[in-house]
Amino acid sequence: MRVDLFDFDLPAERIALRPAVPRDSARMLVVRPQAKERFEDRAIRDLPGLLAPGDVLVVNDTRVIPARLEGYRPRGETRAKIELFADPREAVAGSQGVYTDAWTSMGFEAEGDVRESVFRAFQVNGELMSLAAPDALFLHCLPAHRNHEVTSEVLDGPQSVVLDQSENRMYVQKAILHTLFS
Repeated sequence: MRVDLFDFDLPAERIALRPAVPRDSARMLVVRPQAKERFEDRAIRDLPGLLAPGDVLVVNDTRVIPARLEGYRPRGETRAKIELFADPREAVAGSQGVYTDAWTSMGFEAEGDVRESVFRAFQVNGELMSLAAPDALFLHCLPAHRNHEVTSEVLDGPQSVVLDQSENRMYVQKAILHTLFS
């Protein structure tokens, strides 16, 4: 068996951190090497109808565990320390900036309820911001969903720079358009 046939790029944002709710809604990749459409995105609930005698079912028995990953990215003389945390309280402790994004992106609205339950522990609120440095800034690329990924208290609070951030982005976009059309 050629194991390279099982190498696929999987974007980090598509990796599940918790079991799907309901469980049979979990996604799976169906691979049919000889078919015109080789890959098909299906749900676990479809599995019984997909199997035929002699089929091979590959099961991954990995588990999600709390983790802290560290990395360094050198660029010239500059060194950036990159850390990924599973615990938002640990992630913001003493940080100078807290940045979040919408939990549900365009095109994934049907997953909104599931994402809400999965990401609830990552909501940026006053308690979480109190763990950051006293002069920490709050950033969000907008549009923000109040009282979902961020509370109104933080979004409208003195540490929030989301409107400045949005204004800066507008000028960059105008400069790009000017360059493209000049």
